[in-house]
Amino acid sequence: MKFEDKLRTFIKERYNHIGEISKVLGISKTQLSLYINGKAKPSYPVLKGLAELDCDMNWLLKDEIEEPVKYENISELVRKINIIREVVK
Repeated sequence: MKFEDKLRTFIKERYNHIGEISKVLGISKTQLSLYINGKAKPSYPVLKGLAELDCDMNWLLKDEIEEPVKYENISELVRKINIIREVVK
């Protein structure tokens, strides 16, 4: 999940609309919208304000990219699928 997705999630869980949190943070709705849409990154004072609102900065700032499962060879994948089919029967 990207920064902007996490910020959007945090806001939705705690505020009715971005106008509320923008007032608390002391920024415009337009500026907050830029952060939510991934068009800009917030400054330190904004991040500090989010932290003071109990937003977990480690969670917010760490991009979590899911790595696809890689198989070295297709025969190994087929073997594993067949094992699973046998167990499920």
